[in-house]
Amino acid sequence: MFRVGRSDIRSLPISLTLLASALMIRILLAILYPGGARADEIFQYLEPALRRAGHHAVTTWDWREGIRSWLVPGAISKIIEVEDALGVARSPLIVRILFSIASLMVAAVFLLHGWLQDKQRGLWICGVAGALWPDIACASFRTLGETLGGNFLATGVILANITAVFYKDASRRRVFILLATSSMLLGTATAVRFQFGPAALFAIALTTWQLGLRRSFFPLVSGFLPPIALLGLVDGLTLSYPFQSVFHNYYVNSVMGVADTFGCRSPFFYLYKITTYWGAATVPVCFLISRTPAAARSPLLSAIFLIFYHSTIPHKEISFIYPATPLLILCASTSLAHMLRVKGSEVLRRAIVAEVLICVSVFISTFAPHLKEKSDPVKLQILANKKKDMCGLAILDSDKTWGAFGGYSYMRSGKALYLFTTPAEVAVNASRYDYLIGKKTISIFEPDFEIVSCHDQFCLYKTGKSCENTSDYDQFSRKLKTLESPHI
Repeated sequence: MFRVGRSDIRSLPISLTLLASALMIRILLAILYPGGARADEIFQYLEPALRRAGHHAVTTWDWREGIRSWLVPGAISKIIEVEDALGVARSPLIVRILFSIASLMVAAVFLLHGWLQDKQRGLWICGVAGALWPDIACASFRTLGETLGGNFLATGVILANITAVFYKDASRRRVFILLATSSMLLGTATAVRFQFGPAALFAIALTTWQLGLRRSFFPLVSGFLPPIALLGLVDGLTLSYPFQSVFHNYYVNSVMGVADTFGCRSPFFYLYKITTYWGAATVPVCFLISRTPAAARSPLLSAIFLIFYHSTIPHKEISFIYPATPLLILCASTSLAHMLRVKGSEVLRRAIVAEVLICVSVFISTFAPHLKEKSDPVKLQILANKKKDMCGLAILDSDKTWGAFGGYSYMRSGKALYLFTTPAEVAVNASRYDYLIGKKTISIFEPDFEIVSCHDQFCLYKTGKSCENTSDYDQFSRKLKTLESPHI
């Protein structure tokens, strides 16, 4: 169905090299930085998946209230069940590697778009951006609805644009397959995170406008609806009624105002955060985006629309607009490739080197310190679980930073995890654990604790006690019930 020419075959090694490089970078980042970008990554996805697979896990208010779908945690639980069946050591790293492999769809459409626009020049420029840009690479292995759904959304938008721009004169069958695939990706993004629905429908509307209603309506609808139906089915089977994770989520967060009790930001929050993360690179990237060629206008409009309507919502997290980043970076890279059309191969090589250096500089200057800070507490938890004598682990958290830790996802099977907020709780429960993670100041009131290791503000202590009392695997969840702000 798709013709393959000599130039396509010559470009295949380049594409495979870039995809392999992208995967290795993502796996390396997943290993080096085990912490979650946000607490939700672990406590709303990995922990429910553990519980679904029959393991001990932490339960947060979202799951007690029933505003979350089992769609993604249910899929993760199947991976955990396979790990159990094979008898391998359960590890979030395996899940993260599988997510990294799935995220290569973003790099793949970058390569395809670059190739169709400017052949090998576009292949290199867009391929390097898709493989190395820090936002895309660092989001690839995240077990978070915003990043998983964001990758589906960005891939669907780019593939729809590829169809409308480069395949608009192709056969009816080819257009149907491409449009149905892109709309299925958009539907999956909406099913994973319903807040992406407006952006998905906006992309479908743009594609319909580009190709015409008669040619695009049926393939777009036939691809978009099945993932939505799957969400309704999963909610109906696992919750009280179909689409409960959408309707009840909206009711609790918007009507009851729970979302307004935390994370309310200025309408300019997203623009500020993008500038903060990209640093000096914001200037050249924005310049290139402003010169986006016509072949990439739809992804640009989709990114702007996504940022705009999320800016009107009081509760803001930078991960909420993650899918806009791949779209903006695609626009910048296609713009650069377009500007290099009249230049020679030497200029292209310099541009590729400059592109790599910018990606590495942005990562080192802003992303690496942030990832390290998020991972330090989890690394201490991993270290504690490597101790053969560890019979129970406690976390002393007086600042409500419990979300920085890894829950039971980073605990050995059969070992209990405790959450305490006062020294009195630490003392009363001393016979339930023999290792504790807390601030460096803990030695002030517990001089007998032995420091094992410290990362930044947290330290792992050996208490010198033993687990004489019965393990309480639900203490963490019960404690959260008294700590979490939404009381509904």
